[in-house]
Amino acid sequence: MIRRPSGQTSFFEDMVYDRVLRNTRHWLLDLSQVVDFEQFRPILEEPYTEDRGRPTDPVRLFKVVFLQFVANLSDRKVQEAVQLNLLYKYFVGLPADGEAPDYSTISKFRTKIGPERFQRIFNEVVRLARGKGVVSNKLRLVDATHVRARVDLFGPHKKKKNKSKGSGKGPTLPGSPDPDATFGHKSATKPFYGYKTHIGTDADSGIITDLRVTPGNYDDGSELPWLICHDPPEAVCADKGYDYRNNHNHCKQLGIIDGIIRKENKTQPPKAITRQRYKVERTFAEMKQWHGLARARWWGLAKMAIQAAMTAMVVNCKRMVRQVSEEELRLKVA
Repeated sequence: MIRRPSGQTSFFEDMVYDRVLRNTRHWLLDLSQVVDFEQFRPILEEPYTEDRGRPTDPVRLFKVVFLQFVANLSDRKVQEAVQLNLLYKYFVGLPADGEAPDYSTISKFRTKIGPERFQRIFNEVVRLARGKGVVSNKLRLVDATHVRARVDLFGPHKKKKNKSKGSGKGPTLPGSPDPDATFGHKSATKPFYGYKTHIGTDADSGIITDLRVTPGNYDDGSELPWLICHDPPEAVCADKGYDYRNNHNHCKQLGIIDGIIRKENKTQPPKAITRQRYKVERTFAEMKQWHGLARARWWGLAKMAIQAAMTAMVVNCKRMVRQVSEEELRLKVA
């Protein structure tokens, strides 16, 4: 019989789920064997006080938000999906005839938890992956990708492009509903308006170990020290945009093999390291194509940080389920 998630206590409900899901193969069913979402309860309950009471179980609401990023759904659409999809309803721990949380509750919950707590839960998932031996920590791939702001650049404010002076924030779009987004460049000839998501990825497992979100005008290279200082890897690989003396010195101080690609007329790092750069591009493609990271869902840096943390968390959970399942299969065959 399907093992019921927390929150389901009816024997009848168990039978309903068992009859429908017993022969279903889906990574969400395996995820409960790999990640116990109850471990996040202390973090999720922090913003609530006893005198004010609590809304719907925060762990259940977190699972709804998790599903939102699994399927790239809006608040209204994820409410509908949880209501109608029995697998989703089972995953969040609702009775088969239970009501899904309404979209306004989901939105308020995300705001209540805030970016700092979502980041802490992301860190806990990474810690769990390390504890299960999924992260090898041999080579960390560092890179950044642009995320377009949820703004119509062809609106009436388009001609009001502003070159801010001395603010440190870079060019913004006057009249933009997103005051934190800035103009940046994907390349010398490809500008964009929005944010950057910077990540450090374990090359062997594909687990995103470190994450940081900045406005679009931030320099990629300046973020490298932050992306390798937590549990430093044996080696690091990054493109030419990270070829700064400070970054090379930082790698040397930490005893990390420096695989940063140099600009022209410089000695290049071993090809065995640089050949693995494609893996981080593959991760970005997955985050954008399947989980909505190509464009900001909401306005503001804080909400963009939540989006990036949840997207990375979903990708990490998928990788953990796959690799733990493959390891269990290997042991059975052996």
